Amino acid sequence: MSDRPNRLAAPCNGFAGMTRTELREWVAEAGFPAYRGDQVFGWVHQKRVLDPQGMKNIPGVLREALSSIVEPGLVHDETLVASDSTRKLLLSTPDGQRIETVLIPMGDYYTQCLSTQVGCRLACDFCLTAKMGLKRHLSAREIVDQVHLGRTIDLGDQRVRNFVFMGMGEPLDNLNELVSACRIMLDDKGLDISSRRITVSTVGLAPRIPELGEAVPVNLAVSLNASNDEQRNQIMPINRRYPMAALKESLKAFPLPSRRRITIEYVVLGGFNDTQDDARRLARYLHGLKVKVNLIPWNPFEEGPYLRPSNAVLDRFQKILLQAGFATSVRTSKGLDIGAACGQLDGVPVAA
Repeated sequence: MSDRPNRLAAPCNGFAGMTRTELREWVAEAGFPAYRGDQVFGWVHQKRVLDPQGMKNIPGVLREALSSIVEPGLVHDETLVASDSTRKLLLSTPDGQRIETVLIPMGDYYTQCLSTQVGCRLACDFCLTAKMGLKRHLSAREIVDQVHLGRTIDLGDQRVRNFVFMGMGEPLDNLNELVSACRIMLDDKGLDISSRRITVSTVGLAPRIPELGEAVPVNLAVSLNASNDEQRNQIMPINRRYPMAALKESLKAFPLPSRRRITIEYVVLGGFNDTQDDARRLARYLHGLKVKVNLIPWNPFEEGPYLRPSNAVLDRFQKILLQAGFATSVRTSKGLDIGAACGQLDGVPVAA
């Protein structure tokens, strides 16, 4: 996990973005019993008390010490609600950047789509976030704040059950902060989310895929979107650095928990990667991997260069993969009318 350039670095987390281990160490170095770190961690993530003066069972001297490392978090500016009940939360960072997180209805529960960067530098041709470039990384605090803010939204008798790192940014390009955020989410004294409920999606930073699996036991999704290198090079510049063969080796090295599969995400771009030959080549590439496939019809944005595939094209593509033995689903686009669907996030409210 390498350090990032200073101009892109995530801001300091303060105590609200520390993992429980980090808090225990900080508290011990300050001269207090380490268990006080557990108590502070619980105040922040279970009781959502961010002002140290409100932590009633914490000694006054420690509360004062904590006050010296308070850092501001995200501000919830606005919620847009789509016709299908998708919620897009527009958020501001302390330095005035804009990011988004999305609550997606899935029947009797919601899935939250989380962002890890302000923008993205990997320049995938079909993604609106990529048009922003990378402004900076989000801190673990800012990533976890999205979860906390999502929990403040009234969803009736439903709740957010699953969490996917598929929002703005490439998660593995911000691996240190991502891992810290996941540890806070997984901690039973923190957000207490099951590892089965968290999925990290990557465009294919091959060396970091095994690193992620060794650090936290989360699900993995890979945004593949092509059936060969020539095709993938055109739409995903990262493929020139880590071609599909190298990516496949990294998937084999990912420490996959038992009874789980890696999700292969394939954005179907009408007229580009949607033929029956593409489906057959994809099946051959996936041979030997423990995977399932999620076909994603491309969600259009202004000046986007592709067409949305027809249902007939999607059905034919899916049938070939099913016949090849791969569990294959077609993702239903959610939040299209508020710019909240896959590939549409750019931190800007949709014009009325």
